[in-house]
Amino acid sequence: MTAHVDESIIWTNMRTLPIIIFLTTLIVNSGVALAQSESRDREIAARYAPVFYQAIGDDPRSDYITNFDFDGDWRGDNNWAHVANRRFPLKAFIYYSVSETQTHYFIYYAVFHARDYKGGTTKGKILSELIREGTNRIKGFDPTGMASEATVAHENDMEGCLVVVEKDRSPSQSRIVYVETLAHNKFLKYAASSAGDEGLSFDGQHPLLYIEPKGHGIQHYVSDETTEDRESNNQEKGNNKDEARQHKSSAKNEGDSHPITTKFR
Repeated sequence: MTAHVDESIIWTNMRTLPIIIFLTTLIVNSGVALAQSESRDREIAARYAPVFYQAIGDDPRSDYITNFDFDGDWRGDNNWAHVANRRFPLKAFIYYSVSETQTHYFIYYAVFHARDYKGGTTKGKILSELIREGTNRIKGFDPTGMASEATVAHENDMEGCLVVVEKDRSPSQSRIVYVETLAHNKFLKYAASSAGDEGLSFDGQHPLLYIEPKGHGIQHYVSDETTEDRESNNQEKGNNKDEARQHKSSAKNEGDSHPITTKFR
């Protein structure tokens, strides 16, 4: 019996093989390039990461900086309840992203808290729901323009800051020139060259930022005494009735042994 070989199949396979090799090489190289890019972004973000001074109110676990899926799921409607459950450790996480031009880095850092509990953990949430429902019923009618700021408590709170770095040929000579922080609906702008109470303070290349308790708005950090005075003034205004304590950059969240400023995931 004579065996016949289909030469057209062999020729087709010989033409296909280089394509497969090319695509495999392209995928591998893309993966390597992506890993290198992510490693570089992490290095840049860590180099200029802010030192966050987190103030603690009367519900400390709600003031811990943590990750959105601290409870092991990506549901956003159970974080309010789960943050009170100590079986979920609250490890310190900082979210970040890095963009760049030929002259500058633009680094965004975001901090997540499971609760914004302005107005209290019970009454504040109920009142917020009533405000939202009222706003929905009047279909956006808001002559004061303040309805969006009237919410006094809500689940899932994300605040952050933008750090702008002017590049230099030597990374060690690159410098922060501008910082913008988010405090609820307000963007606070700081030039690195400004001085005085409204200027930025630094620890090396790391700007010092203060996160308020309960609402978690971010602004520049001045000093322990100034921060305590700020909290005292808030108490007098009725905005913060507890004596807030400093949860400084060297402090740790539950189950975590790293400073908040250097924990990147």
